[in-house]
Amino acid sequence: ADLLLDIARRELRQDRGEDEALVRRQRYLENIVDGARGLLELIEGLLEMAKLEAGRTEINRELVNPVDACRGMVGMTEPLAKRKGIIVELEEKKGVPLIETDPRKMRQIVFNLVSNAVKFTPPTGSDGKPGRVLVRVERVPGEGGETYVRISVIDNGPGIAPEDHEAVFERFSQLEAGHERVHGGVGLGLAISRDLASLLQAEMQLISDSGQGAMFSVLFPIRLDEERLGEARLEAKFRGVLSRQTP
Repeated sequence: ADLLLDIARRELRQDRGEDEALVRRQRYLENIVDGARGLLELIEGLLEMAKLEAGRTEINRELVNPVDACRGMVGMTEPLAKRKGIIVELEEKKGVPLIETDPRKMRQIVFNLVSNAVKFTPPTGSDGKPGRVLVRVERVPGEGGETYVRISVIDNGPGIAPEDHEAVFERFSQLEAGHERVHGGVGLGLAISRDLASLLQAEMQLISDSGQGAMFSVLFPIRLDEERLGEARLEAKFRGVLSRQTP
């Protein structure tokens, strides 16, 4: 979609004119691309949710470089960030190891978090500084001596009140202000990300308050525990059943 938008822009600028008509056409094209991207995200989200609820989500384990995965997801969100006038950066700490996980699902989690942060961060952040999204990848120790890789997505957007922390992870949940309602959407991205994280034996965390930005973090284990894979599938399926029964 972004490549098509770039081609269209170049075609419109062949005469190197920047009159009002051309600017208006560019804006229309951007609106079309935004709508198409939103529809694609909705369809993919519904398909993923259906798989999770049916317990049919397969886990394809591979050794993954989390830094490379995050770098790719940052690159995918840069066009939208540039158009909004905000900065997206990747911060890599030393000694980040490869991890055993499902690369596609891991990338989907990271993409959802980064794209959400980009969407909900204004050009001027809540701290008065330029809008900024930082993706940090680091190695951290666990309580039992295990090693984890933590991926954090930090923004200086409107933030989320503590009483709304659980709500943002509920399916089809939209806050009246801040991270959902103002920017549209149906409220699937974070819910699916949490379910996928559970499947990958990862833990999702949120630190935020109103007017203070937000930090979403995911702690990935270095290795997957075979016994926990089946339990994670059942948990995701059970969560889907509960969400359908909740009025």
